[in-house]
Amino acid sequence: MTLRNPMASSILTSSVPDGDNVAPLRIRVFTSERCAFSQIALEQVRCVVQNLRQSNQELEVVESSIDGNPNILETHNIMALPLTIVGDFYIVGIPTSRDLESLLNEMLRT
Repeated sequence: MTLRNPMASSILTSSVPDGDNVAPLRIRVFTSERCAFSQIALEQVRCVVQNLRQSNQELEVVESSIDGNPNILETHNIMALPLTIVGDFYIVGIPTSRDLESLLNEMLRT
């Protein structure tokens, strides 16, 4: 699945130090100002990515706000927020750091 990010309001990227041209692993977090848990989920994702920076892998966190763009709900078949997408994996709600770190480590190995 290819995810485009026309609604990104923030991006956090960690770079591969040796300069290899490796596509970043994108972690996309759908948020809304009306969702009390969106910012908590986003911060949780950013914290886990920050901790994984020592793995020398390129990771990209993309926040996609649905505010002002209700079509994004239909386009991505979003039924609840916050929603975190990593590859083909969907996490609804606030991801635990343990689960997210385990998923990212597994995806980085492949």
